[in-house]
Amino acid sequence: MSGGKEVHIWHACHHCGQSPISGPRYHCETCRMGPESDLCTACYTAYARGRVPHPVANDPFKTARHHFVAVPGKSAELFLSWLEPSPPAVAPPKVTAGSLVRPEFIYGKASSFGSYASVVQVGPRTLVLTALHVLDEVAKNNGVDTAVENTGYTGKELPRVITEVNLYDALQEKWMFHVLGTAGEMLVLPNARSNVEEPFAHRDIAAFIANGTANVKGIRLAEATPGVGEAVWLAARFEGGAQLRAAVVVDKTELSFVFRYLDKPRGPKYTSGAPILDVNGEVVAINVGGGCLEDQHLGHGIHAECILSHLRAA
Repeated sequence: MSGGKEVHIWHACHHCGQSPISGPRYHCETCRMGPESDLCTACYTAYARGRVPHPVANDPFKTARHHFVAVPGKSAELFLSWLEPSPPAVAPPKVTAGSLVRPEFIYGKASSFGSYASVVQVGPRTLVLTALHVLDEVAKNNGVDTAVENTGYTGKELPRVITEVNLYDALQEKWMFHVLGTAGEMLVLPNARSNVEEPFAHRDIAAFIANGTANVKGIRLAEATPGVGEAVWLAARFEGGAQLRAAVVVDKTELSFVFRYLDKPRGPKYTSGAPILDVNGEVVAINVGGGCLEDQHLGHGIHAECILSHLRAA
């Protein structure tokens, strides 16, 4: 057991892969929130001596020096209860064809691919939901700051630049050859923000109106989110063509929804925006991030009640 060791469950070192990061986490404030923003103590020391590259991806701004801040961790003992719940033995749901997509955001003459998005039926409307941070590249390229620290962000800025979203069938191995349809207008969600402290994902949401097409099918948004000990599933395309990854809810509050996977990851590495389903196949949350504790893999998302509160404010 980790005992009193301080850890960062939702963060991995972008150089050595330590997950969770133990001890202080060195977070790059120059980079946008993402998998290449954090270093463990040993790798940060090596970076400061010129032995570790950062950032890994090409820096479009050619920044000569990135600024890091040391962030303290939290005692692993606070989260050990997350390793205890076991789900009931229930049959998994089926993934609705046309409900899981890879989005391509069109803005001006450029475009950017996101990891996943979910086609969700909310009352009479068919919407395409994803995590707001999935649009980080679009935001950066258009000078839009959606971070919670930016008090001037209104939610209107991104809808002004995104003109359309191409939707590809994420369940296909060669998904880029399988266009399902498009989404158009991005909803103005004034309370949505990225860069919120994990696992409090209650503001990390983006929504688009799905254009009418027979190939896109919305999954019903659940009216209530499962509680601790209940079974849920992440829907995505995994190795061997599997479409579901089983999990159990380990923590649920007004602002957070945390689940523990029952198996080791089988790819893909990034699944932000994918739906979390309950035993009835309804969407109970949109996946936002993942982490690790005691060699157990965890996930967290924005749950149905939070999603509905954002849509009511649109």
